[in-house]
This record gives sequence, structure tokens and C-alpha cells, in this order.
Amino acid sequence: MYFTIQKEDSSPPLHVSFEAPKGCLALLGESGSGKTALLKAIAKQKALTGTSGERFRFLSPDCLAFPEQSLSENIFRCLKADTELLLVDEPFFHLTRTQKRNVIKKIQDLLKDFPGSLIVAVREPEEAFLLGKEVLVLKQGQCVRKGQTWCTWLREEDFIYADYAATNIHKPLSAASAMEQALFTCGNVSRGAYPAALKASQTVFECRLLLARLFHAPGPEQVVFCSNATEALNIAIKGLLSPHGQASGHVITTVLEHNSVLRPLYELEERGLSLTILPCNEDGSLTVQDFAAAIREDTRAIVCTHASNVTGNVLPVSEIGALCREKNILFLLDASQTAGIFPIDMEKSNIDVLIFTGHKGLGGPQGTGGMCLKKRILPSPMKTGGSGFLSFERRHPQNLPEALEAGTPNVTGIAGLLASVSFLLETGVEKIQKREEELYRYFARQVQKIPLLQCYGNPNTFLHAPVLSVNLSHQDSSRIGMLLWDRFHIAVRTGAHCAPLVHEHYHTKNQGMVRFSFSYTTTKEEIDQILHALKILSDELQQDSLPSSNPFIENI
Repeated sequence: MYFTIQKEDSSPPLHVSFEAPKGCLALLGESGSGKTALLKAIAKQKALTGTSGERFRFLSPDCLAFPEQSLSENIFRCLKADTELLLVDEPFFHLTRTQKRNVIKKIQDLLKDFPGSLIVAVREPEEAFLLGKEVLVLKQGQCVRKGQTWCTWLREEDFIYADYAATNIHKPLSAASAMEQALFTCGNVSRGAYPAALKASQTVFECRLLLARLFHAPGPEQVVFCSNATEALNIAIKGLLSPHGQASGHVITTVLEHNSVLRPLYELEERGLSLTILPCNEDGSLTVQDFAAAIREDTRAIVCTHASNVTGNVLPVSEIGALCREKNILFLLDASQTAGIFPIDMEKSNIDVLIFTGHKGLGGPQGTGGMCLKKRILPSPMKTGGSGFLSFERRHPQNLPEALEAGTPNVTGIAGLLASVSFLLETGVEKIQKREEELYRYFARQVQKIPLLQCYGNPNTFLHAPVLSVNLSHQDSSRIGMLLWDRFHIAVRTGAHCAPLVHEHYHTKNQGMVRFSFSYTTTKEEIDQILHALKILSDELQQDSLPSSNPFIENI
């Protein structure tokens, strides 16, 4: 069913066109946004076409088809009937949170067999996410966004976010809901046999199971949770290569690395470790032959990123893993920029330790991350203490995952991560990678046409993370970043990106780079607006009319 509503006498006036899908369309907006006016306009339009009876219903707290029953019971009866179109106005407004969850669960079950269209007006994004197959966001009588719930339509901010390589701020709302529920219902892991403690243990274990499935890890017990990828990298690098404080042997890494890899290795170098840092080619690439040529008799490990957080270049992980298997050396992979975006198979790629973070491609909350380890690989722990069992032993438990997880885990964060990884697996990593690749390639093709704009790495390579860094002539990256924000409300990352050797390679240590990074929720329209903004800045620079950005920033 397709609707075009233009109603000038409402307050606010309505100008909305949309198609009601089979299933549920959620109208999301604050009080006064035009939700009720839109529902009434649709009801009037249906009445004028002669649609009546059980084929069409309008329900609200003040308008019930079955007055002797509650609004919720009215909804249930209409969904069970042969209803073509059901309109419902704010059915959850007077319900408690528990009542609302129960009603939503019942509606979700009934929608599975409902042949018609349900259009429901709600105020909270969570309600729209849980119910809506599609969402239409209203603001002052205008449709500001519409589309499927997985996309960006649930966002309320008026800016374009292009800094997903730093963190994903458009997470599945199921993650927020899971965190809220865990906050009030979860006890402590392995600290009791009562329901709240068991729920915490179950939540953490289920998240291990899904992550092991996602990365093809040896088993859930080989998944260790940390506060972030930085902590996990420190545990893995120091705990495997310098378990007793001193370091020896030889390790290979690359100029593409984040400081979370480089700084722990520099510390071990000061303790006696021999370190080789492989330079990349001009296009930011490295080959397996580069790694093979650097291997020595005393080489103990290769530690590298899966994809650069600056250029987006992807390393040949499977080939590096095969090389490590042949030479009997450890392979530690930093998948901070690829976990949840690229299919990763620890077994096939011979990855001994896989480091992941929860708040980027996995779509989880900040403060979550960890590592997956192969069997018989156990770094020495950075901390020891409570484990919930074997409390009378003088030494901390030596079995994974408890050996590396002393203390109370971040159960609330892990609950959010569990929900986001569930969403990820249901959607499919391959589907996510395909969409992000299409968005990235579109941006890369168009951005290279803009005069005075320099791209770093190789934006046209066959396999590329959804990350691309640029500079506009010799302009300071911070200035361009501020102009993008001040004038166009585009959020990007500028500067060194915690990856100093990449900037030394490209001689951008002082200038930095402007980094654009995208996600599954990015839209082509947003990329077009980014390209339009860059074209304007380029034109102004050519005409010598590029304005200053924030004067305070300029003068620092």
C-alpha cells in the first residue's frame, strides 16, 4: 500500500510519501512530530476509499475497536483477524517497561502470520527497532529518514558520521536493550548458583560461543575477554614473547601497525628482543614474500594488522599464516579493523592469536574486546586474583579462559556484544562485507576525480577495508577536518591515527591525514554529501578563497 499525504491544516503540516510494507512500519518521532496526525490522515484516506470493517482498523488509547478490552488486547485481536491495514497510535506510552516488553513479544509472534500491514506510532527507538520491518522518522511533520531498521534511519543526529574506524556509534538497538537488561538482572560470573549469577555466566558463555563460531576458533574456552584490543595485544605480545620480564629472539611486524602493537614491541626491544619492521610499498601493500625474506633462524613470531587503520590496505593473512606454519613460528593478528567486516577463519589461516575489539566492526559497546587463542597457547597473565573457584590455591587457575580473566568481567558490555554479534551472524558477514565494499568503491572512484585531493595507499586494490585517508593539497588535515565539521557537519578523524610509521612512510608526520571510514549503516546519500563537501573545499582552494576553520583551533 502506497500513501502520499499532504495535509496543510494539521499542526505541523504533513508532507509524507511512503509505502507500507507487509508486516510492521514504525513511525518514530517525539511528541508533536506529526505521528498522530499522519495516522489520522491515513485513516481518513482509507475511509474515503470505502475501506471499512475488519479490513481496516485505527486504534489508540481513546479509540478502541473493542471498548471492553485494553488497547493491547485490541491489537492482538486485530492481528489475528483478516485485517488489511492496522493503525496503532502509541500503544506503549502508559505501560511499564516489563509490560511493554511482554506486549512487544506478543506482537512480534503475531506478526509472523499477519498478512496485512501494521503502522504503529512510537516514541522510543527501541520500540521501532523491535517492531518495525521498516522505520519512518518524523520531525515537525516531515519525513527525515525512512528505510529498513538495520540502516541509519534510527539516528536522531543531524550530522554524517564517517569515523567508524575509530568506533561504531550506530550499533544495533538490541545491544542497548541487552545491556540495560543485564545491568538490572545479571549477577557475577561463577560467584553463585542463584538465577542472577547463572544468567551472568550464561550470557558470557553464549558470547564466547558466538565469537568462536564467527572466527572459527578452537572452542568457546579459547575466547578471552579484555577491556579492549589494546589490553589484549599487550597480554598476547608480552605474555608470549616476554613471559618472565626478559625478551629474546626475533619478531617481525610492519609500518602499518597501530601503537597498540608497536609500543609493546618497543618495550620488549629494550629488554633484548630483536625487532624487524617491514616497510610497505608506495601503495601501502605488503606481500608474503616481504615477510618470508625477513625470517631468521631465531624468528619467534609475526605480529601484524589485518588491515591498516589509515590506508585500509589488507594484508595477505592466509599466506602469512601458511608461512608461519611452515617455519613453525607464532602468528598474532590484530583484527581490530576487520572483525565483523571480513570473514576470518583462524583454522584455515593458521592464526595462533586473533585480537578483536568489540566497538568497531562487531557493533558492540566500548570497553569490550579480547582474543581467541589456539589450543596449547597460553600467554602469562598480566593480572591474577579472583576467579570464582579454586580460591584456596596460591596460584591463579592456569586453564583458559580464567587464566587471563582475573576479577569481575564486564558482564553488561559482554551482554551488548552478544546481542550485536547475534545481529551480525543473522545478517551475515559476507553480506556486510559486500555492502561496505560497494560503498567504499563508489567513494574511492569519485573522490579520485576531485582536484588537489591526494589519496594514500591504493584505493583501487582488489581487497580493501572501508577506510581511505586523503589530504587536500598541503592543507593541514586538522583544518580540513574542522571545516568539514563546521560547515557540513561531517565527522572524520584527522591527524596521525595512532599509527606513526605510516605517516613517516608517506611524509605526513606534520600534516596528518583526513580519514574517512564507513560501515554497513552508511548510505550512498551520505557519501554523495561527503563528496560534494570535498569538491566545494577543493574549488575554494583553487580560487584561493578557502575560509579558516574554528579560529581557536587555528591558533593553537
